Amino acid sequence: MMAMEITLDKDKIYSENTMDFKQMEYRINEILKENGITEKNEQGLFIGNNDEQDFARFLKIIDRLEDQEKFLQYVETWIFYKDDEKADLGMHYRQKRYTQDMQ
Repeated sequence: MMAMEITLDKDKIYSENTMDFKQMEYRINEILKENGITEKNEQGLFIGNNDEQDFARFLKIIDRLEDQEKFLQYVETWIFYKDDEKADLGMHYRQKRYTQDMQ
């Protein structure tokens, strides 16, 4: 099973007053929906469709979210789950961006 956890830092969004929380939440949901991920489980994770296209769907979502202006700045938790494995995408892409900025 594949799933994705996304939570936003509401306090940071509101304190910086750059983008409304609801707008960012809406945009995230639209990106997921555009790529065929529409269900959430009891834990609030966006879950895959349990078919052979799930991995490709989630890769597209990851790519789109990473490109969203301010997303990495305001995401609190961004984790991708594949069966018993998990990847902390928030940490990975923040580190990647920091490394690119340092070059």
